[in-house]
Amino acid sequence: MARLYEVTFAGIHNIRASVTPSAEAAAMWIESAYKGSRSSTPNNPQVVGLDTKLLPELRPGDDDHPVALLLLCIGKNCLIFQLLHCNTLLPLELNIFLADPRFCFVGVGVREAANRLHREHALRVSETVDLRDAAAQKTGLQCLRQAGLEYLVKNALGVDLAKPEEVQRSAWQQRELSLQEVAYACADVFASFELGSRLLS
Repeated sequence: MARLYEVTFAGIHNIRASVTPSAEAAAMWIESAYKGSRSSTPNNPQVVGLDTKLLPELRPGDDDHPVALLLLCIGKNCLIFQLLHCNTLLPLELNIFLADPRFCFVGVGVREAANRLHREHALRVSETVDLRDAAAQKTGLQCLRQAGLEYLVKNALGVDLAKPEEVQRSAWQQRELSLQEVAYACADVFASFELGSRLLS
C-alpha cells in the first residue's frame, strides 16, 4: 500500500509522508484530505501544496522528462504518488480532487506542472496559484515573479531550502526512495503549502 515516513522541516515541523505507487492508497490519502477540509468552499478554498519530480535526463540533450512523482501536501501530511509505478488506472478520486474548486493548488511553476499532468495523464488541475505571482501581489515587488522557491521561503519563512546536489539530481523513477530523498521532496511541497497559506490568507 503506502510506505510511511516522518521527516523534519526546519527542525521544528514533523511531516508525515505517504509514499506509494498504489491508486488505492492515493485515494485513501485524498479521502482523508476531504475529511479535514469540510469547511472549504470555492470562495474560501483549502490550500494544497503541489509539486512534481521528473524523470531525469537519460541521454544528453533529451528533453522528454515525464512526471515520476506527484507531490501533494495539506498541513503536515504529504502524499508522494509514484505515477511511473502505478500499474492500474489512476484513481477517479485524484481526478475529482484536482478539479475541485474547493481546493487551491499552489507552488512555484505550478501551472507548468498542471499542464504536464494534463498532457501526460489527462489530469485537470482546476485552481492554481503560482507563489511568485502571489508574493509579488502581496508585497508589490514585481521582481518576485522571477524568484525561485528557495528565495521566497528564505525571505518569507526564514528557512534555508538549499539541498545537496546529489539529492537534487535523484533518480525519482526508482521504486525505493531514500529517507533523504523523501525529506527533500516533502520540504519543497510543504514549504509551498506553508507559503501559500500565508500569502493567500
